[in-house]
Amino acid sequence: MATLLAEHLRFRYPGGGFGLALTRLELRAGEPLAVLGASGGGKTTLLRLLSGLLLPEAGRVCLDGGEALGSLSSEARRTLRLRRMGLVFQDFALLDYLTVAENLLLPGRFLGLEPGPAEARARQLAEQLEIDAHWTQTAGRLSQGERQRVAVARALVHAPDFVFADEPTASLDPARRGRVMDLLLEASRAAGACLVIVTHDPEVAEACPQRLRMEELRA
Repeated sequence: MATLLAEHLRFRYPGGGFGLALTRLELRAGEPLAVLGASGGGKTTLLRLLSGLLLPEAGRVCLDGGEALGSLSSEARRTLRLRRMGLVFQDFALLDYLTVAENLLLPGRFLGLEPGPAEARARQLAEQLEIDAHWTQTAGRLSQGERQRVAVARALVHAPDFVFADEPTASLDPARRGRVMDLLLEASRAAGACLVIVTHDPEVAEACPQRLRMEELRA
């Protein structure tokens, strides 16, 4: 079962702007965390620190009790993210010239997964998120809500140990919002994964047993 530990994190953007200080955060599989706060309050920054996309000025983030992310090379962090993390970005980070199928199968191709099982998993997720009808359509032609669901499916397709989702329901209607949340929670339980969700939606936060408000971390 995956674990994540962040201790004594300090981070500030150049020029003396926003800064955060986190004494300790410990996550275990089966205990999803919702990160709440106002727009511009640092939620995305914290998510990037926990996933190693940003490095703190002080403190450490460790996965499964291993070496701190900050002590790894940039290439080692990239490999770790590719193999063990699923990331949902606010801008979705899809390749617009690829089809939905190609976007979903991309992580498997990078990881060298068997194409048959990888495609079966991708199709299952596409059906659950109601994007299977767009399987052969290029991502650039999808609506915002459809693109968001493709991004969620891509993050889950390789059954990662750590899932970091930045506003994964922001472009969705209430019914699909619930479906996405159910899938994120279910997939994380099945994989024994740590799940961190950045959200401004109280209903999404209510689905997570742990909550962290960014107002408590301002430095």
